[in-house]
Amino acid sequence: MFRDRKIKDLIGAARSWLGIPYQRGARPRFPQEFAALNGNKPAFADCSSLVVFALWSSTGKSLIPCSFDIAAENGEDIFDFSEALPGDFLLFKGERWKCDYNRLPYDGIGHVAILSYNNKIIHSCNSEGKTGVVEHTFTKEEHLFYHPQSIVVIKRFI
Repeated sequence: MFRDRKIKDLIGAARSWLGIPYQRGARPRFPQEFAALNGNKPAFADCSSLVVFALWSSTGKSLIPCSFDIAAENGEDIFDFSEALPGDFLLFKGERWKCDYNRLPYDGIGHVAILSYNNKIIHSCNSEGKTGVVEHTFTKEEHLFYHPQSIVVIKRFI
């Protein structure tokens, strides 16, 4: 019950930013900046600022606002998409960043999204005809970059 409520809060917080335009490195990125918004929406968001805000808003937990740093955070690591649950953070392969997550040779992590309900994701992106904070279905047939086969790791923080 407690987890269900926190997940609902996390997804609700992410949805509250739907429609905000994308900007790489957008602020706010840290708890003190989120608090300064006083309930207002920011002018821009990127993928990591969105998920960091949603987690902070629902649990008070703070993360470094960078997708590859989020992957390295303490949390439950899941490597099989069939085990993913709403509220999990999906970390995707990316061209921009190269990292050695968990000392395993991955191609790198360049994007993060939140798994929502009904096989949808919420993220801030600028690709595939989508820009800004969006929620959409999550299948390989519909999305070249963001689909289950492009996930590097799934992180569960709640």
